Amino acid sequence: MNEFMNMKQIGKLYGKTSHQVGRELKELGYRSTDGKATKRALSENMAVLQRDAEHPQWVCVMWNKAKVCELLEDFGWKRIADDGAE
Repeated sequence: MNEFMNMKQIGKLYGKTSHQVGRELKELGYRSTDGKATKRALSENMAVLQRDAEHPQWVCVMWNKAKVCELLEDFGWKRIADDGAE
């Protein structure tokens, strides 16, 4: 199991888009209006910054799957995809 995923991968677990995941994270203070992880997200290990292996100059945000999924499910999101992990 991957501990960290991007918003698109997390969204797929719920049949949602990365934009919908991002909107929830923004409302909860984990994502800024410019699409970056907030200091809060980074300090609470909700997100990490990761260099792209193919494009080392790019930095992407990877989200803690367990923590984000717990938040989304607390807000009533239901998983539609079984990723083999609880």
